[in-house]
Amino acid sequence: MSSQAQWLKDDHQSGQIDLFDAPGGEGSPPLFVTCEGCGFHHKPNHPSCPKCKREARRGEIPPAPPVDDNGQNRTFSLPPQRTDGSKAGSAPQRQLAAKLRKLAEGLDATIAGKLGPRQENTPKRIKEAASARIDGERWRRVQQALNELAAYWEQGRPPEVLAGVRSKKRAWDLLGSKLEMVSNGLHQYYFETGEPQNEGAEALALWELCKPKSEEEKKADELAQAIREVKGVKIPGYFPTPPGIVELMISKADFPKQFPWGPDGKYPAQVTCLEPSAGHGAILDALPACIPGAYEVNAQLRDILKLKGWPLLGSDFLAAPVDVKFDRILMNPPFEKGKDIDHVLKAWNVLEPGGRIVAIMSPGPFFHTTRKAEAFRAWLDRAPEHYELDDLPEGWAKESGTMVCGKILVIHKSEETT
Repeated sequence: MSSQAQWLKDDHQSGQIDLFDAPGGEGSPPLFVTCEGCGFHHKPNHPSCPKCKREARRGEIPPAPPVDDNGQNRTFSLPPQRTDGSKAGSAPQRQLAAKLRKLAEGLDATIAGKLGPRQENTPKRIKEAASARIDGERWRRVQQALNELAAYWEQGRPPEVLAGVRSKKRAWDLLGSKLEMVSNGLHQYYFETGEPQNEGAEALALWELCKPKSEEEKKADELAQAIREVKGVKIPGYFPTPPGIVELMISKADFPKQFPWGPDGKYPAQVTCLEPSAGHGAILDALPACIPGAYEVNAQLRDILKLKGWPLLGSDFLAAPVDVKFDRILMNPPFEKGKDIDHVLKAWNVLEPGGRIVAIMSPGPFFHTTRKAEAFRAWLDRAPEHYELDDLPEGWAKESGTMVCGKILVIHKSEETT
């Protein structure tokens, strides 16, 4: 710092930060003018402002932003906005505020498109979706910052360090986040860390205008990231049940339309439902009101179920002793080594009389000549009072990354069956 006080001044036209000395030596306030053309304060007789009326007045020296040991700006304190709703800005300032608000409003469709649901059933689509989310979060920060800046300009109190931010592009350039690479073993993509990429005073001040995410939003991001990390990963017997198939399963489960609610007001009394191989919860997420229970053998998928708040009764349904019975059992179990047969047979044993099983199965158990498949078909013709078997449409699981064929089996248990 020279013997004369220096202060930050934003050129209202170029948007570049500039340093110049305050007249009168250290401690003396600088002499500057209020420009009626641009609404900002700058040097008298500024050559780039033909509309300037050059009405000189004296003011306070803005404090320099704090720096770390390496001379980098770390934080920037912005002046508080008025809370009484008053708008004291000049006509040009209010016009600029209206422009900024219009720019922010125009970003709604872009943000929705970038952050909306996308197919992520191939490595290429996973990478494209990750890139779109990064852009969407950045545009959301741009929108927040433009709205906050508009409020400052309406009140005639624009932060000097941010007076050059008057376009989407300028805000976009300043609001980039540091990125971190993620690899799930098969492919790599990036996600935002939430830390500013640019650590200059202007960028840090603009980041302060962006509202931090709520705890609920942070938990939702954590859950979404956990789900993304298992996409494309080869987990034996696992692929997410597509939403259309889940809807079909629930319709065939024939949940009661009217029933009394439980004493806690959360679940209906006496209606229980089990998902014995729950995956990441695709079926559980769509269930109507009921008392749910779940099993999942994979630890990574169990973590996702815990983040969602689903009650886990155990890990391996086939190995666990099940002491309770359920009114509805919906499942898309592993097909390998006839595990779908094993799941259906055990589910029958824990199904309440009058209950119903809806299972996605491989076609194999219904035509293979192995002892296991033949014994299952014989049991199916003997034990249940009634069952229905239908083919699933070709490509039913394509969006989950597999072209496996499948059938849907519905088994009814009579009230008299023990």
